[in-house]
Amino acid sequence: MSVIKQKILIVDDAPVNIKVLGYMLKDSDYEVLISNNSKNGLEIAQNNLPDLILLDINMPEMDGYEFCKLIKGDKRTKDIVIIFLTAKTETDEIVKGFEMGAEDYVTKPFNSGELLARIRTHLSLKQKNYELQLLNKKLDEANKLKNRFFSIISHDLRSPFTTLMGIPELLIQRYDSFDKEKILEYIKKIYSSGKIVYNLLDNLLEWSRSQLDNFNITITRVNLKDIIENVFLSLKDIASNKNINLICDLTSDLFVNADIYTITTVIRNLVSNSIKFTKNSGFVKITYIELENEFEICIEDNGIGISKDNIEKLFSSDTNFSKNGTNGEKGTGLGLIICKEFIEKNGGNIRVESEENIGTKFLISLTKNFHQ
Repeated sequence: MSVIKQKILIVDDAPVNIKVLGYMLKDSDYEVLISNNSKNGLEIAQNNLPDLILLDINMPEMDGYEFCKLIKGDKRTKDIVIIFLTAKTETDEIVKGFEMGAEDYVTKPFNSGELLARIRTHLSLKQKNYELQLLNKKLDEANKLKNRFFSIISHDLRSPFTTLMGIPELLIQRYDSFDKEKILEYIKKIYSSGKIVYNLLDNLLEWSRSQLDNFNITITRVNLKDIIENVFLSLKDIASNKNINLICDLTSDLFVNADIYTITTVIRNLVSNSIKFTKNSGFVKITYIELENEFEICIEDNGIGISKDNIEKLFSSDTNFSKNGTNGEKGTGLGLIICKEFIEKNGGNIRVESEENIGTKFLISLTKNFHQ
C-alpha cells in the first residue's frame, strides 16, 4: 500500500531558494509544490490544500503578510501551517507575522537541519490536533446519544409502564365488575404497552452494544435473500395486523461481504420502520440493483413519506427526532442511527429517498461477494 506524502508549498520569488528548498524537501520524502509569486501561490494553496506553506515575506504585488491573512481567513485553508522565511529579525516584524496567523518563522540564510526539524514538529502538531478534533467530535456525539438514552429511559419508558402497572391493578381491584369484552380490551392495551417497552429496550440495547470499545464485527459471505426471508417471517404478524403485503423481489441467492448480526439488525429495523409508517393495506417491498462492485438494496414502501426537513434529522444525534406510526406506534428515534452505524461498520452506505404521501425508499449498499 502506497503511503500518502505530506504536501508542502514553497512560495518565494527567488529561484535559488525554491531550488534549494525543493531538493531538501524531496529528499525528506515530502510532495513539493512551488510558486514564484504570491497570487499564483494562493491559487495553488486553494486548489491543492497543502499541509504546510513555506512563505517568503518580501514579494512584489502581495507580501507574505497579506498572503498569510488571506489563507487564514478562508475556512478551506485556515488549518494549513505557515512558516515564514524571512531576513527580518526585528521583533515588530516577527510579531506581525504571528498576528497574521503564521505558526513559525525561520531567518535567512536558513539552516536545513533546523528548518526540517521545525517542519516535522509543526506537521506532527497538526496531525495530533486533527486527531484531537476527531476525538472531541466523537465524544460530543457520544454525549448527545447518552442524553438521548437517558431521555428515553426517563420519558418514553415511563408512559407504557403506567399502563402495564395501572391496568393490572385495576383488574385486580374490580375484576368481578368487568365483562369479558372489557377484560379483553384491557389485555390488548397491556400487550400493546409490552411491545412498546420491548422495542424501546431492544433499540437501547442495540445502541449500547454498538458503543462499546470491544464491539467487533465479523465480515463473512452472507446470503441477503435468507436474511430478508427470516426478517419477513419475524415481522409477519405485525404486518398482518395492518394488512401490509411484504414483498421480496430477490428471486435467487444474493451474496455480500457483511457481518450477519449487524446486517440482520439493519434489515429488520428498516422493514419494521416501513411497516410502522405505512397505512393499512399498503406494501413493503425489497428490490436490488447490481453495480460493478456492490449491490444496492432498496427497502421501499407506499407509506406517509418524510419531509425534506425531517430527512436531514433521521441519522443525526443532534436532534431527538421520533414520530408515531400510522397506527400510533411509538419509537425511540435510535433505530435509524443504529442502521447508519452498522452499515458503515460493514463498509457500506445508507441513503433515503422520500416524498410525502407517496412513500419512502431506504437504499443500502454492500460489497459483493464474488465467490457465488
